[in-house]
Amino acid sequence: MKNTLTKAAASAVIILIALGFVWSSASDTGHYSSEDFLNYRIERKKQKKQNYGYPDKAVQWLIDQRESATGSIPADWRRKAYEHIAKYNLKGSSAGEFSWTSHGPGNVGGRIRAMVVHPTDTNTIYIGAASGGVWKTTDGGASWSPLKDLMENLAVNALVMDPSNPEILYAGTGEGFYNVDALQGEGIFKTTDAGASWTQLPSTLNNNFYFVNKLAIDANTGTLWAATRAGLFFSTNGGEGFTQRMLTDNSNVTDIAISATNPAVILVAQGLYQDGRIYRSGNGGNSFSQTFTRQGIGRLVVAFSPSNPSIA
Repeated sequence: MKNTLTKAAASAVIILIALGFVWSSASDTGHYSSEDFLNYRIERKKQKKQNYGYPDKAVQWLIDQRESATGSIPADWRRKAYEHIAKYNLKGSSAGEFSWTSHGPGNVGGRIRAMVVHPTDTNTIYIGAASGGVWKTTDGGASWSPLKDLMENLAVNALVMDPSNPEILYAGTGEGFYNVDALQGEGIFKTTDAGASWTQLPSTLNNNFYFVNKLAIDANTGTLWAATRAGLFFSTNGGEGFTQRMLTDNSNVTDIAISATNPAVILVAQGLYQDGRIYRSGNGGNSFSQTFTRQGIGRLVVAFSPSNPSIA
């Protein structure tokens, strides 16, 4: 009895498969050959085959990231690259000039996100560490000291020194780049005594300043600029109050740079894992116009060349 039931069940399965084949492979003539059945089985196997992704599209994405500003890779890119390196990057002296020496402060401060150097005393350097606050050296990096180790928030991501007074510095907190170990900040801190004491700016105790990506100061006007995950903000009164400067897209402003020779020219980078954009102002930040955009570019940063400010 058991064998009979088993045989009946197997026969039913075979019939259902055959019916499914007939239904799915129906042709105009109603005739189904052995070749039709073979093609049907092949298609079924293909449907069950594991999908390994699209490696060709991944390679194309990598190529797109390396395109020049013209939108394509020049045929002679390698020769031009070597010429550029030979002219601007290589020195005629020993290779020792390219070696690096660790100057601390070791791993206790976490990764370094920002650094400023005293304009007249280059042995005095400040760094901002992602999980260690602000550190200072007065002997060119031979020794370091943490400044306010009990600061309300130690996730320092941005630092800037007032060009008119090196005793005044601002520290922006919070890593706004969506890295898995990023910490939320608590606004911007200010010191007026070279880091001996710090004050948390009340105007930044809100979600506009949870993630401060970059700080910059206009040497002509003293305007303090803050690029944050919530947008672009500026203060004309030393951080007592901030105003938002509207852009085409106000999310994820990642960087800001002010020309040293012409502070009226300001560049702003915006976009993070979305359409990347660069904005330019020629009037000290009163207005900005979009000068560059690229899809899927990830994170943009901007800078002016110290040796030639017309190059950015």
